[in-house]
Amino acid sequence: QQPPSFLSRIPMSSSGKSRPNRSSYYDIDDILIESEPVTVSFRIDATDLGYLDPNGISDDVKEDAKVQVPFWLAESLKKRNVVDINIPDYLGKAFEKNFLAEPEAMDLRERCPPHFYELGQRLSELFQDPSITGMLLKGLGARFREIIVRSTVWRANTHAPFVSKLALLEEEILNTKHDAERAIYKWRTGDKRYRKRKKYS
Repeated sequence: QQPPSFLSRIPMSSSGKSRPNRSSYYDIDDILIESEPVTVSFRIDATDLGYLDPNGISDDVKEDAKVQVPFWLAESLKKRNVVDINIPDYLGKAFEKNFLAEPEAMDLRERCPPHFYELGQRLSELFQDPSITGMLLKGLGARFREIIVRSTVWRANTHAPFVSKLALLEEEILNTKHDAERAIYKWRTGDKRYRKRKKYS
């Protein structure tokens, strides 16, 4: 049996060593992560790239212009020394202070992109800033405990406010843990129909 897909998307060690085979061309999560917008500042005048700026009136992008582009394009332009990527608010020091002060209370779904952890990790690698990965790991670790506690009954209405604050990675962890608990319960209570279905699946 294959391990849950979310495991490959949990931020790497804060040592800064990249995980091999990080992404897959055909992985829908990677496609969505690469499509997340980030703000870049152009280091040079860029000819014929004016279409990147929806508010621009020129065919070119001028030096120091700030434009939102998909992450995959920002990464490519940065490696060519065409742009600098601006640190988004959800990875800034003010956010980090609030997030780590009370991680369980943070509404990541409202304040951050859906793939907060995964995109944050990619940006951490680009910035060569392991402190970002450290923040992601600390926050996820603190929230993970609450996710596990609530996973057995998370579909109850009383848990809806908590679930509504989760990033997509956290929600996938929650779903996987809940389904595992349900499967173990059925196995232990002798649900023969469930055992038979698992045997021939």
